[in-house]
Amino acid sequence: MKGAIAHFMISPKLFLGIIAVPLIIDLLLFLFQPSKGTGVINIYEWTLFGALAITLAVFNILSGIALIVAANDQTLSVRKAYGQASGFFWRYVGFTIVLSLILFVSFILFIIPAIIVSVWVAFAAFVLVLENARIMESMKRSREYVRGRWWAVFGRSVFIMFVAVVVMAIVTSLGSLISDQKAVTDGLVSLVIALITPFLLLYVYLMYKDIKDSPMVSK
Repeated sequence: MKGAIAHFMISPKLFLGIIAVPLIIDLLLFLFQPSKGTGVINIYEWTLFGALAITLAVFNILSGIALIVAANDQTLSVRKAYGQASGFFWRYVGFTIVLSLILFVSFILFIIPAIIVSVWVAFAAFVLVLENARIMESMKRSREYVRGRWWAVFGRSVFIMFVAVVVMAIVTSLGSLISDQKAVTDGLVSLVIALITPFLLLYVYLMYKDIKDSPMVSK
């Protein structure tokens, strides 16, 4: 985790700038919620709300790709990181759909196959973006990177997931103590998720980078 923090501190403005974009859109979505309980449907309010919701969905995807790009090149500006991310948008959407289907089928077959497959594809998103690989090729390469290191990757993945769960549990508890309003708690949780996401991604990125650059991996 120290490596992820050190990597983040090289260019904190870049990572914070990337996550700020969807956070701002999310805030606008909250502020421009259509009026409720009036019995009247305002088409303009719902049109604006729908447009913001779609925009948020798009930038949630783009921000994830931009963080991967930024992890690999911290000399980029926020604008350039998003610019590079846009070129992978549709491929990443397709990748997410295919990966979700594969994991869904794996879970149907029992939990153990799902865990095995999840570790195999741990680096697939990085391969897709940083190595400009196709969807299935990115998953195949990820599996090759994990080969012979499955338990190490699994152990580190469990560790970072445990850290994330503990942080979220603490934040949720604090949110409940600070205010009994669900909107406040949800907003606090969303903010913390956005703030810890770069660290989680950098943690996995450094694993990917170490394995990819290992002399044991065939080039």
